[in-house]
Amino acid sequence: MCYDTTREVIFEALKFWPIHNSEQEDLIKKVFLDTQEIVKSISPPHNLVSLHVDIRLFHRRIVDARVRFGQRFQRSILQRFQRSMEENNNCNMVPASDSSIKSLETKRLDDENNRVEICMICLDEYSQGLEVTYMPCSHLFHENCIKKWLKTSHYCPVCRFEMPLC
Repeated sequence: MCYDTTREVIFEALKFWPIHNSEQEDLIKKVFLDTQEIVKSISPPHNLVSLHVDIRLFHRRIVDARVRFGQRFQRSILQRFQRSMEENNNCNMVPASDSSIKSLETKRLDDENNRVEICMICLDEYSQGLEVTYMPCSHLFHENCIKKWLKTSHYCPVCRFEMPLC
């Protein structure tokens, strides 16, 4: 597949996401170049690659990147994503309702409910005994982080669970 065709296919998946155009282009180039490397590494005639790009895996890729490339790389990717969201005033994000934000549950972390090591919004590590806020989908975050997030977007930043709208 040529670059232009690849770009069109991936752009269709990204066009409704709150990602700045330059970030979209960077992501498209990265996918294309990585795919080219995979194809080059497979000997002919077996070098056919079926490429499935699912934008919902973006957060999962960030989580996996922490293991593969270290927390600094993960912070860099997330900061670029957050910066592109802040810069793009035209992204039509819809906040969650105030009542749904106020109704979120908070709990203190202990050995039983500390299955996540870091807040996926700010990327700071959780400490034992820290009070965290749970989304209805069971993902947990620092209270300030998730409340700020939900004032911009009604989706869970990890799984895209939809909170009630304003």
